[in-house]
Amino acid sequence: MGFAFMYSECPLCGGLFASNPLTVPSVRIRLGVYDPTAEREAICRGCMDALNRLREDQGLEPISISPDAYEPTEELG
Repeated sequence: MGFAFMYSECPLCGGLFASNPLTVPSVRIRLGVYDPTAEREAICRGCMDALNRLREDQGLEPISISPDAYEPTEELG
């Protein structure tokens, strides 16, 4: 039995981060700006926290972050 991480470059800050590919939050971002036509991209924890603070300041619900979003997942198959 093993564990797996997904490594990604955050489209907002450019930092490399590890996450659980099944539960990491993602948003539609192109060139650092929300774009409803863009493909969803995984976002690092720091940027998700900042994005949620911005959403709350605008009266919007924060994006839910799974407790295991930035933890390893059991290796499948």
